[in-house]
Amino acid sequence: MATSSEFEDLCTTPRDTGRKDLEKGRDDEKNVINVGPQQNIQEYGKTRWPRDNPVSQKYREAYDFVQQTFSCTYIRVIRGDNYCGIRSCIVQLLINGIAIKQEFATAEIVKNLLNQYLEEPEWELKRWSFARRLNYTDVKEMLFSCIDEFYSQHNLALEMDKTEREDWVEDLLNREPIVDIKIMEAAKLLMLLDIIDVYKNQQAVDYPFFVQFIFARDTSHTPADLLRNILNAVGDNDGLEQIDMCLLGHALGVQITVPRLYRYGREDFILKFPDLPDKNWDKVYLITEDDRHYNIILKDN
Repeated sequence: MATSSEFEDLCTTPRDTGRKDLEKGRDDEKNVINVGPQQNIQEYGKTRWPRDNPVSQKYREAYDFVQQTFSCTYIRVIRGDNYCGIRSCIVQLLINGIAIKQEFATAEIVKNLLNQYLEEPEWELKRWSFARRLNYTDVKEMLFSCIDEFYSQHNLALEMDKTEREDWVEDLLNREPIVDIKIMEAAKLLMLLDIIDVYKNQQAVDYPFFVQFIFARDTSHTPADLLRNILNAVGDNDGLEQIDMCLLGHALGVQITVPRLYRYGREDFILKFPDLPDKNWDKVYLITEDDRHYNIILKDN
């Protein structure tokens, strides 16, 4: 498990890429590629880092090491906007047909929780902004629409054969930009519902270690703070910090495993979000060169 100093580092890690890419996407959303095609990971590394210098050699070696260590021949590049971290995780969730954890297993469970928390001013759910990406007149109605979209697509993925899911996910998120946004917002909503549950049960024996660092930040002392200062910004003008990636994994009930290529050869080369050895959760695999932009690696069958 990561030490407290490592988690403090996570709280201050630079976030996903910034505003410029996002605004470009808004100008011509339909021409944006949210999920790129399969590419051979070693060839991708050579193309990304072609020069004959120590830095390029290090990154090429790191890509080769990832291919061997994780038994993954292919990589898919994920759009580098401020949904990047969430989208990478969700794409893996759908491609692999991974069930969401029991607490949020169905749309009805989530909507019942929403109905409850929307009536409790403490959580400020009515301030949800949808990253200023969706047009809406009623917050509750749009929240429900996002949840219905996510669970509808997730249920379709669970019914598909694995050989079909990968191309289906690529087509869905590239062809339907509004569907992509609604799914990203639904994932953010699960993060908020998860942190509310933890906040209300802080004395529980299985209190997740990483959460104390979320609540220690000036921007997220409470779930309402997290909504206003962090989640509303994700997809708009900010991405997820690494400590928030822990919350994303915890909300979905998966362990997000990330080789960080710029840390190749060091002890913290591979991080797990969250690192909870007592949880027997499915794993999803991302990859990053810089702790800001995440792509996905595809494990061989």
